[in-house]
Amino acid sequence: MNKRPIALLVEDCPDMAEELGELLTELGHTYLHVRSREEAQLLLEETQFCYVLTDLQIFDRPGSIVAREEAGFAVIESARAVYPFRATTGEHTVPIILVTGYPIDRELVSEAEACGADAVLRKPLSANRTRLEVVIADLLRRGGKGCHPSCGGTSREAA
Repeated sequence: MNKRPIALLVEDCPDMAEELGELLTELGHTYLHVRSREEAQLLLEETQFCYVLTDLQIFDRPGSIVAREEAGFAVIESARAVYPFRATTGEHTVPIILVTGYPIDRELVSEAEACGADAVLRKPLSANRTRLEVVIADLLRRGGKGCHPSCGGTSREAA
């Protein structure tokens, strides 16, 4: 069984996915990467994740040529359906972090939170690696997943 926290990374841009993957690896985490809402939904149904890191503007399905905000929000909603609130603590069982190149304003944060996101971070994250690390660690701790064995591991080997 994988001993490192595992993330679902949803990012349609290959360069950004590589950058985010390197950051997660540097944090000692592993991840499964997909480029579309449809692929993310399939993985959410078959794999246990410690957290989800998703871009806002992603492809709806493999082969799509236009990335859409609605697809990113749909990933958050799908993840929240699979991983709801923990009634005893009021925290999410699996944190969801939205990453975006858009300016972060109240409207975007409100919409992301309404869909079930726990945090919204602005790209590029490489410029603010420490912020990403702090946000992930805090959300995992608050959700009772500060130690990887409580995450449940994964049913598939990750990247």
